[in-house]
Amino acid sequence: MPAAFADPADPADPRVQALAATLGSSPAQIHNYLRDQVGIDIYAGSLRGARGVLAGMSGNALDRASLAIALLRAAGFSARYAQGTLAANDTRTLVARSLANPLRVLGCFNPLPIRDVIGDFTLDTEAQTHYWVEYAPTGAGPFTAMDPSFDGAALGQTFAAVVQTFTSIPAP
Repeated sequence: MPAAFADPADPADPRVQALAATLGSSPAQIHNYLRDQVGIDIYAGSLRGARGVLAGMSGNALDRASLAIALLRAAGFSARYAQGTLAANDTRTLVARSLANPLRVLGCFNPLPIRDVIGDFTLDTEAQTHYWVEYAPTGAGPFTAMDPSFDGAALGQTFAAVVQTFTSIPAP
């Protein structure tokens, strides 16, 4: 029998509840925490969910959105995922943000040239499909955008037009 599918945005997780309380159950503090403290990785789909992002302090846009939704729901807000397509310049900015500056480690022999991965087709393709969160004090809205993926991003700012919204990630 297959294992039960765990909600990637589980607001009942004790670590999520504790962090939401530490952040004052404030959407602005949740946004700033995700923007400034949680790293960006580029990969397809949901692999880590809220719990995994908290454990590793990094995730892709979808898993970071799961953490945002879990925190917002733990704080008493209604929240949903939003999905859109980033423009090429924003895609490259996001890919660049995911990469550490040092591309080589001192003392390691690597005769190959340093590869410029900014503009890499595979990374760009994964990053171009973008996810963020919309939240509201009640389920009826109005919803406010929360996309902490870019340095300096402000609450309410978006980087792509909404193609679709959904309240949960479907089970695999």
